[in-house]
Amino acid sequence: MDTRQLTHEVRLKHWAEVLRRRRESGQTIRSFCRSEGICEKTYYYWQKRIRQAAGESLMGQGESQVPGALPPAPVFAALPALKTGGAVRIEIGGAVVEIEPGADMAVAMSVLRILAGQC
Repeated sequence: MDTRQLTHEVRLKHWAEVLRRRRESGQTIRSFCRSEGICEKTYYYWQKRIRQAAGESLMGQGESQVPGALPPAPVFAALPALKTGGAVRIEIGGAVVEIEPGADMAVAMSVLRILAGQC
């Protein structure tokens, strides 16, 4: 693994923790960013990057993948938000999936099947 890739992974882990803290705080993104001194654009940029990385991990993209093998279960996967109610948190084999209000249920079901090994 080269230095660039290692740096990128460290940043992803850091921002995944920031996003987790924001969700657990119950604050809006705007108020959380103000209280933490984070630029909102930076927050949204890393939110997008983390979601992309989670999607790539879940879908097994990458040439080093063994054909037919499932990717390792992620520690966290965020799905886009629902219109009513709160997020649903599901733990499967050490992986945690939070399904927020407005999430695409087909995507949520695919993620859950992958994590449960039923795909």
